[in-house]
Amino acid sequence: MDERALKVLQREVTRQCEFALIAAQELDKAERGLNDIERGWEEFEHTPMSPEELPGRLQEYMVHTSSSMKEHSTQLWYSVQSLLVAVGNISKLLWPSDRRNRGKPLIPERGPELRDSLSIGVDSLLRNRDFRNYFEHFDERIEKWAVSSPSRGFADSTIASGGNVAVGDPQDNFRGYNVEQKTLMFGEESYPLQEVIDEVQALLQRTRQALGEV
Repeated sequence: MDERALKVLQREVTRQCEFALIAAQELDKAERGLNDIERGWEEFEHTPMSPEELPGRLQEYMVHTSSSMKEHSTQLWYSVQSLLVAVGNISKLLWPSDRRNRGKPLIPERGPELRDSLSIGVDSLLRNRDFRNYFEHFDERIEKWAVSSPSRGFADSTIASGGNVAVGDPQDNFRGYNVEQKTLMFGEESYPLQEVIDEVQALLQRTRQALGEV
């Protein structure tokens, strides 16, 4: 692969790394918002009030927080999906699909040369595209669940501050997120999101160095 093509690919890796880190920043904002709501509930529980006051105060609190909870939850899942898309694009740049051009890649050495130029190890977390595929082909997972789930339970977009995100039958568990561990879940599988973000950050520095930008 010639030097010009290599630099173009390196620039695209840089761009996708930047997109992924923007999504990670938005994810942090959503997590902070949800944590603020949780702290607010703890304060509410310890606020002195008479039994007569409790129903009205509780209703007022729930009305106040429900819209914020929905907003931060939506922001969290939007950020997760955006992050997975960008990381998936990085992965495809570094490990091209064998299915491109009917199994006959125009530049067979593209992946190895790009990875070598950016010091990508064989154990890189960026290679795994499973979770990106789960999100992209979510409709297929719903179809599979619809014809195979005995209980018809459906747990999706679950957010937990700690502990186990999954509940009930594993095949009824879809997207889940552990805020404390910064781990994404799908069924019984987990994806170490923070470790992936850290690797993207390190890769961004190497791509910038390769391009002479630092």
